[in-house]
Amino acid sequence: NIRNRSDDEKEKRNLSWIIESLNASMNDIDISSVQLKDYAGKYGDRKVFYENGVLYYQRSGRQKFELTPMSEDTFMLKEIEFFRIRFEKDSSGKVTGLTGLYDDGKTDNSPRSE
Repeated sequence: NIRNRSDDEKEKRNLSWIIESLNASMNDIDISSVQLKDYAGKYGDRKVFYENGVLYYQRSGRQKFELTPMSEDTFMLKEIEFFRIRFEKDSSGKVTGLTGLYDDGKTDNSPRSE
């Protein structure tokens, strides 16, 4: 495994990030339109919306980006390689917020506001 060739944690994290992106690009994750529509909503200054079978992400005053699924709840933006989002759900499966994931390991949370 290429990640095990380094003792540098930052390098391991970067390699894992790249490998996960490549795997997601090569493997088609099938998520139902019902589930995608369930993610649509406002999350603070972030908005997720469903349009013509595709889920999009947009921050206030910025351009919209198509979301590419990496798993059922985690998505990447092809144009922003250092950033991903993960939808958070409660025990009943209701979407309660989203977490911004950054390639340096940082995260930020945005509760669902609408």
